[in-house]
Amino acid sequence: MSTRAIARIYDDDGETILTTLYKHYDGYPEGFGRELEDFASEFTLVNGIPVGDTRKLANGMGCFAASLFSHFKNEVGDVYVYPAKAEPMDVEYIYYVKPSGESITVTVKEL
Repeated sequence: MSTRAIARIYDDDGETILTTLYKHYDGYPEGFGRELEDFASEFTLVNGIPVGDTRKLANGMGCFAASLFSHFKNEVGDVYVYPAKAEPMDVEYIYYVKPSGESITVTVKEL
């Protein structure tokens, strides 16, 4: 049985939903949620690309969202790009991915 989830990725203002990632399988917090949180924690958000910076950077949340989809999309199916405010049916978890200064926070709501 599938554990469906969505991750709402917010824009740099932390208020506007930029896009939504739909995860069809294994969307539970101990699986997808943990991987999502670990992946987000690797990044430092910047505004502009500093020369010589060796940290793992995202030039804003749009840049981070592109990296996020690339990380989770390994084969046909399972991970989909949904419109920002999409309301997929039958999801069990919603993850909220927001900027917090130079960091990215992930919170979850179980439905």
